[in-house]
Amino acid sequence: MKSMKLLAVLPGNCIQSLSKNFSTGPASLQRHFKILVVGAGAGGCSVANKFAHHVGGEKVGVIEPNDEHYYQPMWTLVGGGVKKLQDSVQKMSKLLPKKGTWMKTKAVAFDPEKCTVTTAEGEEVEIYFYIWNVTSKTCPICRERVNSVEDTWVLTEKPDTTEYEKDVKGYLVSLADRKDS
Repeated sequence: MKSMKLLAVLPGNCIQSLSKNFSTGPASLQRHFKILVVGAGAGGCSVANKFAHHVGGEKVGVIEPNDEHYYQPMWTLVGGGVKKLQDSVQKMSKLLPKKGTWMKTKAVAFDPEKCTVTTAEGEEVEIYFYIWNVTSKTCPICRERVNSVEDTWVLTEKPDTTEYEKDVKGYLVSLADRKDS
């Protein structure tokens, strides 16, 4: 079956094929979001809800593998004995946009040429804009530029410890220093 191809230039020099809108064949099953948030920490949840309010929840996707959200700023009060650790825990489903799509997985790659994020299961998700949470355990970053897109940074090595977030700044600086030399 024939399919007309119409290309649209998107922000960041991304080009998206809009042929599925004009196809005489079966529709594409690939997910597409106007906004994709990778990492649903306090910042990721906040940004996802803010954009869901402005562009519509059905146009917002969130990639986050965890069922529970820990409000880490409260941990100072936990350490001081004012609060208990369980006070900082909430179900992720209560914090994400009601009409948004929650993908319980990890993001493993971003392709700025195709405007896609690839999940741990190998699914390619089409995106218009993306937000990667800098401190997210599911999507940590370092200073490696991807195809000269200045605002895109991707982790190429996994940290040696599962508690690396305690020293994420030092870890990222060490990676940056190695990449720049």
